[in-house]
Amino acid sequence: MLDPQTGLTDVTISLNGPAPLGEPVQALITTGTLSGYVVPRAAVQNDDKGDYAFQVDARNIAHRVDVHVLGGAGNQTVLAPSLNAAMPLVTTGAYQLDDGMAVRMADAAGASH
Repeated sequence: MLDPQTGLTDVTISLNGPAPLGEPVQALITTGTLSGYVVPRAAVQNDDKGDYAFQVDARNIAHRVDVHVLGGAGNQTVLAPSLNAAMPLVTTGAYQLDDGMAVRMADAAGASH
């Protein structure tokens, strides 16, 4: 429960083994989990209609997909599972696209084709 005065939550930590007094310890606290697609932050765009990303079909045509951002950390964003996992996601230059535009794909080595 949140402390009404501080807005913080008290946490009790128990160690798996003995710890010498005065020695530093390290802890990993998981406060929850998210289930969805982890994508680069740059893949998600936003306009007056909301958040969206672009996926590319087999003919190299970009398609706008409305997405729901669940959370993120650093340069990664977690999206609700609304993407088609079989279609590539545009991760670079998405801000230059419009729905239905032809795109040029880059291979893993960075060469375009």
